[in-house]
Amino acid sequence: MFSIDKKANGDSVILSLIGKLNSVTSNEFKEQAFSIATDCKELCLDFLQLQYVASAGLRVILELHKTMTAEGKSFSLINVDDGTMEILKDTGLTRFLVIK
Repeated sequence: MFSIDKKANGDSVILSLIGKLNSVTSNEFKEQAFSIATDCKELCLDFLQLQYVASAGLRVILELHKTMTAEGKSFSLINVDDGTMEILKDTGLTRFLVIK
């Protein structure tokens, strides 16, 4: 199971990812996130309730980052647990993702 909780405050949006972000759920996440990203200046992904992220989910996160930064928008991650942080480090994504 996977769901997204959206909290907007002006041009800033926090998307809380809930459940497992994998090959089955990554397309749903991509569609929703990119739709939201077009209308905001700052996008933050909250990983507090994210149980798992697979390579397909990481690919969407990378695409979001590239799109947002190319448009001069802000993109960040919050509440990243130790296991997910290790994955982000191992894949080199911590070199350019803003993780708070």
